[in-house]
Amino acid sequence: MLMGRPSGARRRVAAARSGSGHSSAMPTPSQILVQWPCIAARAGPAAAFPRIREVLSKVGRMKHVRPLYQALGATGPGRALAREIFEASAPTYHALTRRAAEDAIAKYPA
Repeated sequence: MLMGRPSGARRRVAAARSGSGHSSAMPTPSQILVQWPCIAARAGPAAAFPRIREVLSKVGRMKHVRPLYQALGATGPGRALAREIFEASAPTYHALTRRAAEDAIAKYPA
């Protein structure tokens, strides 16, 4: 640490205490990456499907994959897309992520 200059963790704590808006509770870029597709999936525009497919094919963290599969369950076309993407992407997911996606898809209406 340089004199007079706090470390990253100390800066975050100081910022959180001062109310400057920067804290560890701020979303990460990957969280932001998944938020828009979740909103779009619930709304159901097919124009968002290529981006949703891209995210689910590249992102493997359960905390991002599960909400997106849950959101796709809101519409019929979304459910069909989720099943299609899951079939192709499941082998690349970690076992726990795969299980979370399977559970989300299993809750879809028939």
